[in-house]
Amino acid sequence: MLRWLEHAHWLFRTAVVDVELGGQQIRAGDGVFPVIASANRDEGVWGNGDQLDLDRDAGVQSLAFGYGPHIAVGAMVARAFLATLLPILVRARAPFRLGGTPERVLGNGVSTPTTVPIAPADEN
Repeated sequence: MLRWLEHAHWLFRTAVVDVELGGQQIRAGDGVFPVIASANRDEGVWGNGDQLDLDRDAGVQSLAFGYGPHIAVGAMVARAFLATLLPILVRARAPFRLGGTPERVLGNGVSTPTTVPIAPADEN
């Protein structure tokens, strides 16, 4: 889920060593503009990356919170929160649906949900 609703969309970095990435030569000192939102939906890594699939194998590292020395400070708190909340919802077998339009705060390269309303699913 974090991969699908990424927080940081892009960032700017400066290469510190020469490297070849995807057949493209990047030299030390070159500016690079990785688009995290695109990386988290890369079909070559995720297969059908635009689809939300809660059963997807989570064996691949998502870039939702960054990686390595650039990982977000709140990453562990958010993961712990989701690891606690989602199993409770699943065990309760309480069917729910999106109960309205989620709202987001858009910033310079980031997007943060402020509300994600849920409601009981219609039972037929």
